[in-house]
Amino acid sequence: MFGNVNVDYKPCKTVKQLTRACNYILGRNPEQIQQGVVKTAGNLYFAFDGNRDNFADDILLTRRLFGKPCNGKNNLAYKMSISFHPDDNEHLTYEQAFQIAKEFAEKYFHSRGFDVLFAVHTDTEHIHAHFIIGNCNRDTGKAFRRNQRDLYEMSEFFGQQCEKYGLTHSVRETFYSENPCQQKEKFGEIQMEKKGKESFKSELREVIDIE
Repeated sequence: MFGNVNVDYKPCKTVKQLTRACNYILGRNPEQIQQGVVKTAGNLYFAFDGNRDNFADDILLTRRLFGKPCNGKNNLAYKMSISFHPDDNEHLTYEQAFQIAKEFAEKYFHSRGFDVLFAVHTDTEHIHAHFIIGNCNRDTGKAFRRNQRDLYEMSEFFGQQCEKYGLTHSVRETFYSENPCQQKEKFGEIQMEKKGKESFKSELREVIDIE
């Protein structure tokens, strides 16, 4: 069984992009505050061995300790998300989603030496979690690498997590590959994005296509 792991996000190359990405998943960008967008809650976001409220500074500090540049020519961090199907909402609490995201982050990022911040979002029809992963290993200074096999294993592990919680709509029997053809979004989804929200379909469309 496999779950929906989305890696089709642009990496953060500048300090501004990194700061905005961290603020976005917490709902703290100026436009989000102005619009009254609430993305998460105090008990639904976390950073291992770091400051969850100033996570961008942790990533930059790790890079500086290893003499890594922050000049806009290198990837400072990567973004990722895991999504649950809205039909599983009655069987899934935000706290359970947080625990699943924490186990996922520990296994694939923190235990391997990478700074990671994650937040469970509460403002959409489907529960999901976003991750910011620093691109510099705390122990070795090496960059974060990920390939198709890694995505396969992540999707498989997430599927197993969903099965453990009885989230039958959030798993599938086959692995999805990256979608080479960008499909058009529906008007409703576009309006959601303008309000700083995401639909389950839009997240799914960004990264995968049925083989």
